[in-house]
Amino acid sequence: MVDGANRMLLLLLGLCLAAAGGLGVAANQGAFDDLRQPSRIYEDVRQELVDEPDLWFAVVIGAAAVVVVLTLLWLIRQFTSRPGGPHLSTEVLAAGRRGRTTLEPAKLAEAIEDDFEEQPAVRDAVVRLLETGQEPRLRARLEIDRDADPEEVLARCETVLTRAAQSLGSESVDAHIRLDFATRVGARVA
Repeated sequence: MVDGANRMLLLLLGLCLAAAGGLGVAANQGAFDDLRQPSRIYEDVRQELVDEPDLWFAVVIGAAAVVVVLTLLWLIRQFTSRPGGPHLSTEVLAAGRRGRTTLEPAKLAEAIEDDFEEQPAVRDAVVRLLETGQEPRLRARLEIDRDADPEEVLARCETVLTRAAQSLGSESVDAHIRLDFATRVGARVA
């Protein structure tokens, strides 16, 4: 919700700044010449800019164009979906007078992967967090040894999921675990 409010406020600020810039360019091009000017100072400055344009005006226009392009790229990045599902924001684990403890979901997924790979018979693990908050959800794909017992591997996964739930400050984690048997035969390096 905070990210959405942040984007909306930035969008409104950008639109206001773009409108102000557009009015400035229109005034410079003479779009408002038929209106009475509020002061003579503005007319003098405008006349100086039109009669004797300096290099600084071109530099300002160029810098403004760069800012507009970067802003548009940033806005496109903010409003388009990212590959691999929705973006998860930083999870705040604890907040108090002295600061707050936060956790990046990508780092938690890496830690869970490492925890799965520590289990016997697991060669490789890929974990993707789908949701955080009250009811965290994740998907895991485990590559296990060819002679491993899947029931035994799943039983050991319960301890990993319990630790993951504790890390997120939740009682449990809704997990979808896929077991793939290793296609190549080889010694596991520990």
